[in-house]
Amino acid sequence: MKASVYNFLYNRAGFKAYRCSKSTNHSFVIDLVGPPGIGKTYLIKSLIKNSILTSRRLKVGKKKKECASRARLLSIAANELDDIDILQRKAIKILYDLNMHEFPATVLVDEGLSHQFTNELCLLSELYPDDFRAIMNNRAVINLTASPEMINERIKRRSRTKGQTLSYHKNKTCDELSLFNIEVMGRRAMLIRRMKESGFPSLTIDVDKGLDKMISDIDNFILDLQ
Repeated sequence: MKASVYNFLYNRAGFKAYRCSKSTNHSFVIDLVGPPGIGKTYLIKSLIKNSILTSRRLKVGKKKKECASRARLLSIAANELDDIDILQRKAIKILYDLNMHEFPATVLVDEGLSHQFTNELCLLSELYPDDFRAIMNNRAVINLTASPEMINERIKRRSRTKGQTLSYHKNKTCDELSLFNIEVMGRRAMLIRRMKESGFPSLTIDVDKGLDKMISDIDNFILDLQ
């Protein structure tokens, strides 16, 4: 019974990972990050349509379970949380990420470790820079940004056409949504700065510039990974 519950949590807490169609010199995990509603899912579908990603999601095992650097990252998260359920899910996400690095190809991950642990990674880079570098080794980040007004319009459109409102967006005014998204994008910008300071690859894309530009930039970014 215990194993069944563990497997259920592992599968439910995993990220959506897709193999990159074009080969690179090394295996990388590319975290796609951005505020809720900016269009990450739509972008992934477009990357699949343009044969940059494969359509089938990766199945990631859970053989590896030990990593001192990720354990320290989780301890930072634990210091900020009093909800055991959330902490448990974060632990599963870290485990999933650890095993994803065993995959012998470059993969793009929707809302991966850099998305889920943005604040903790920034703090880790200050307190334990060696652990930060260990976690970021063979990792890249694609950071989506846009004007708060554009994100708000996407949120409204989703609500009108699909009848869906994410929990982050419920009961918020347009001004509150804008402040929320500015804060989220600010935290991600800080992580990107820390990555650049440590020499890790990242790409920040302004969604306002259009889908074709985004696809071209991502395609070139993946090919340039060394």
